[in-house]
Amino acid sequence: MKRKTKAITIIVVLAGIVAVAVPSFLRARDISQRNACINNLRILTGPMICCVPMAQRLTEGDKLDPKLVFECIRGNAMPKCPAGGTYQVTWIVGGPTPKCSVHGDVFWDLYHVKTLTELANVGHKSEYAERTTTVVITNRTASTK
Repeated sequence: MKRKTKAITIIVVLAGIVAVAVPSFLRARDISQRNACINNLRILTGPMICCVPMAQRLTEGDKLDPKLVFECIRGNAMPKCPAGGTYQVTWIVGGPTPKCSVHGDVFWDLYHVKTLTELANVGHKSEYAERTTTVVITNRTASTK
């Protein structure tokens, strides 16, 4: 009888641990996949906005060559969403940023801002912020007695 009670107690404790651990693990995995997807979209968006248009002297509305964009990306290929989503890309300079079918368009606010007023409305600080005073911290050695 004592053995059955111990076994039931151990099973109940293990079930409680699993009940707490599994949702936490799933939440952490989802957050990790979203962060990896955001990083993939950053890696893809950078060359589309900056590198390729400047190197090819393209203006807003010109078509981008995906091969030139992929040359700027490690692996020379389209990144893959870890959650199994697909990236929808408009290969036009100044066009919408890439979107993930699972996580959506995470860069819309940042890359479709035209003026500093719009930038402030999105919640980013102006690049003309007030200067701050510089504080110099010197290293002091502590003496022990």
